[in-house]
Amino acid sequence: MALADLSGTLSYAALRDHAIALAHRLQKAGVALETVVVVPAVRARETIVAQLGVLMAGGTYLPLDLDEPNTRLQHMITTAGASLAVGGPDLSDRLKALRLKRIPCDLRKTPEPAAPPAIAADTGDRLA
Repeated sequence: MALADLSGTLSYAALRDHAIALAHRLQKAGVALETVVVVPAVRARETIVAQLGVLMAGGTYLPLDLDEPNTRLQHMITTAGASLAVGGPDLSDRLKALRLKRIPCDLRKTPEPAAPPAIAADTGDRLA
């Protein structure tokens, strides 16, 4: 088993399949190279799937503790330029209050096997 929590386990194959499926959904939602996506910092299998999915989509994830005050969270979200978040339905209201569009991460559904998404090459030279 790759992951285990109180709600169940995930095999390595299932972890890969869920992360790839999420990466495709994220790209359809506009995630591209270096797009910042909020990933709530909770101890759950969904968190690891979300982190991998964001990276596979080419994005960058911003882990946030949703128990922090709204003003602090809003400052971090605005500073990072995030407008999307990955989370389950239980976080929907909290993410909406932070003005984030929620991309679902539901491990109850078995995703269709797919190839990892392509990431557009970055042509900018940021280090020069």
